[in-house]
Amino acid sequence: MKEEAFRVRFTESYRSRYNGADPAKFSGLDFVGALGCTSEALLYSRLFLPNLMEIDGMIFLSDSVDDAGGPDGVRDLHERYGHGLQVEKTLNYFQINLNFPNRVSENMEGDDRLLAEQLADSWALRLQHTYPGREFVMEILDDDGEAAVSFHQKRWEFPEQPQE
Repeated sequence: MKEEAFRVRFTESYRSRYNGADPAKFSGLDFVGALGCTSEALLYSRLFLPNLMEIDGMIFLSDSVDDAGGPDGVRDLHERYGHGLQVEKTLNYFQINLNFPNRVSENMEGDDRLLAEQLADSWALRLQHTYPGREFVMEILDDDGEAAVSFHQKRWEFPEQPQE
């Protein structure tokens, strides 16, 4: 996440909650300590460090696999699309606005993009740690103020040519 954008967001949020307080004397962790809650932190940890699952050489967010009907649902998608790239891109696509429909009025302009960037960074680290021998492509999509993040394996971009 861009530090300056985070600092501006933190400062404005802090001022709105603590009238007259000087946010320059507090860090982001002070803000978490003042307003945060352990159960919410645990729920959000799953967003930033998701469980991953491999099915037939394809890598997915495990929650997306559940939504697709489990491994059999993923295999059905693979049969329909015919290629791992499209299946990974479809199931590993996370649209910020769609997944955070509540309390929209509290969001500032650009927050969805900043969250998408933060997710891309943390997911890339998780993927690299979990599958060290593989390369992944992280995509941040921003269409008319609606941001999303997606990933797929780089190997799908260059399908093997048939041997002659």
